[in-house]
Amino acid sequence: MLAQALLVLKLTGRASALGEATAIQAAPFLLLGPFIGPLVDRINLRRVMIAIAIAAGLEAAMLATLTETHHVTIWWIFGLSFLLGCINMFNQPAIQAFVPELVPRAAIPSAVSLNGVQAAAGRLAGPALAALLYTWKGPATCFAVNSLSYLIVIVALLSLRRGELYPMEARRRTRGALKDSFRYAWQSPMHRGQLIANAFVGMFAWNFGIFFASFTQLVLHSGSLSLGIAESLNATFAVIAGVVLSRRLTRPTRRTYVGGCVALGSALALTSLAPNLITFYICMVLFGSTTVCYTAINQALLQRVTPRDRIGSVMTLSTYGTMGTTPVGALIVGWLTTIGTARAAIAAGSASLLLSALVLTISARRQGRPLASFASPPPAAA
Repeated sequence: MLAQALLVLKLTGRASALGEATAIQAAPFLLLGPFIGPLVDRINLRRVMIAIAIAAGLEAAMLATLTETHHVTIWWIFGLSFLLGCINMFNQPAIQAFVPELVPRAAIPSAVSLNGVQAAAGRLAGPALAALLYTWKGPATCFAVNSLSYLIVIVALLSLRRGELYPMEARRRTRGALKDSFRYAWQSPMHRGQLIANAFVGMFAWNFGIFFASFTQLVLHSGSLSLGIAESLNATFAVIAGVVLSRRLTRPTRRTYVGGCVALGSALALTSLAPNLITFYICMVLFGSTTVCYTAINQALLQRVTPRDRIGSVMTLSTYGTMGTTPVGALIVGWLTTIGTARAAIAAGSASLLLSALVLTISARRQGRPLASFASPPPAAA
């Protein structure tokens, strides 16, 4: 991701091109994402994730080859971004729906937090290594290493002991499954409010790659190594926060979700005001800590209040809010960065989180339900 962002800036010199590449990658999920949920509830997730890893590894290898042979253009990046978007359309919902197969239901909040930890742990040395490789050998080496890394994913999935999993009973294929999934989520105030807020946040606040690449390159006028250090600081404190959260997040509520919105929104607000590189690094510490908190609370709360046979559909809707609205958000963020600065784009992301927290709080009070209440899921549709 770091190498591609820097390569796009090098090829075009336009921050808006970053938004276009992000929008193209997220477009498949925007168009087809809701149809994935009912499918995820019925398929063998382990096999699907193996197939996804193989396809993503081949896509990365193709990008590495084009870059190394100097045939890469912005149009190749757009095309491969679309291909990767088609692959990732299944990836995130499958990962989230697979968590309940790994642990007992009572351990889901901790498992979700640890899942955020492992994602952040991968960024501990990754961005710094990518920045060094980019400076020393160029982007092709970064893409090649990324391609080879999928072999580890495949081996890990093949090593799982299937007899120790907690398999979900597959739902029968029924007509109107997509409509049924939307109706189920809409009937629950908990699901409805959180999924709408998550979509709003995904549109304006979930374009971190555009935010920070543009901020370091175009505002602070720093090199790729500065971006790598910032990403590593972000990941380090995301790991620390995730480990702490995995021990404490046992009963997530709407109040904890609103708190996560406020914390991440405040971190982005401070980042948008960073006057120099040192201050930006400090803000990355806060950003890393609050991002994993928001993500873990969001996923843990939804999985905790959703019946097992509905988790695939609900988590797909959640992912749709984060990834499906990204194409529109990426274009807006790229436009804001081009006509104004990256500061304005980051501030817009902060505003979306703080506004979501305010609306959810007001909505809960109007419904007469305290934020600290633990809502039960509505009965399954017949």
